[in-house]
Amino acid sequence: MIASKEHFLANKKEISLVDIFKEKLISLKAKSSMDDFFVNLFNNIGISPTILYIDSHINTLISLVAENIGITLLPYTVAKSFNNKNIATIKLKDHIESKIFLVSTRNRRLTKSEIIFKDFVIDWYRNNFSDS
Repeated sequence: MIASKEHFLANKKEISLVDIFKEKLISLKAKSSMDDFFVNLFNNIGISPTILYIDSHINTLISLVAENIGITLLPYTVAKSFNNKNIATIKLKDHIESKIFLVSTRNRRLTKSEIIFKDFVIDWYRNNFSDS
């Protein structure tokens, strides 16, 4: 979760979805994969989030959060990629899992850049999520 450094939850190390469902949520555009994912997280525990504003640009979400207008949910790596000194990143206690697929067609050879990307993703996954 991302909140303004002035938000009352900003100093927490971890929070749960139950802690934030009444907070004003600034969300990505409806029907985006991340929007559906996060709204479903709330729905799966039987609560509905209070969505204040929806936008398709992550930069806008971060700016609104930095101004303490609301909070947002973004993947940790996305949240940490913003060097905004006015936001705090707070870990969610809830176990969140999602599947990611890497798909290519058999009817066409991959370009050099596609091969590099595929190899990068496979190596990254092995280094970060391998059980071995």
